[in-house]
Amino acid sequence: DGKTMSTHGQTADADERQMRVEGKRDRLELAREAGWGGVSWRSVVAGVFVAYGVIGACIGIAAAVLNPMGFTLDNLSDDDWQRLGLIAGLVAAAVFLGAFTFGGYTAGRMARRAGLRNGVLVVVLGVVLLVVVATVAQLQGATSAIADRLESLGAPTDGTTWYGLGVSSGAVALGGMILGGVLGGVRG
Repeated sequence: DGKTMSTHGQTADADERQMRVEGKRDRLELAREAGWGGVSWRSVVAGVFVAYGVIGACIGIAAAVLNPMGFTLDNLSDDDWQRLGLIAGLVAAAVFLGAFTFGGYTAGRMARRAGLRNGVLVVVLGVVLLVVVATVAQLQGATSAIADRLESLGAPTDGTTWYGLGVSSGAVALGGMILGGVLGGVRG
């Protein structure tokens, strides 16, 4: 019928009318003209909520799967605890990668501009929130209560057993957060 269509910028029909498809540059220019900066804080906060929501859902799924299987932490040796800690650290890194990919994507898509910047800010705000929660837990004595509970289960709670594993797991999880926020933000 004489109509041609392209999603790469312009379409033309039989009447020779031109119609533009909005692209990233168009959205950035529109945002600049409207006086908006490159950061949408509402989008960043929504991205953090999405990321931590995904993490919470993954914890719930893990509990729902492991509990009926009869998985318990009773009678584990120090080596078993270290293996379990390594596996948990790697799984946490994968979960953080996926969660912050979704969070960065959400922020980038909602902002409709500067997805990379908004995705990185999801990670920054997520880390700040994590530090605030850890600080409040420390001030309220919750960290010693957690250590006492782990000790009652037979887990080694001395610093030498967990230091290397904790640092490496934390670094890998942080790397997953950063990579996820960047990838999600760019895709958003």
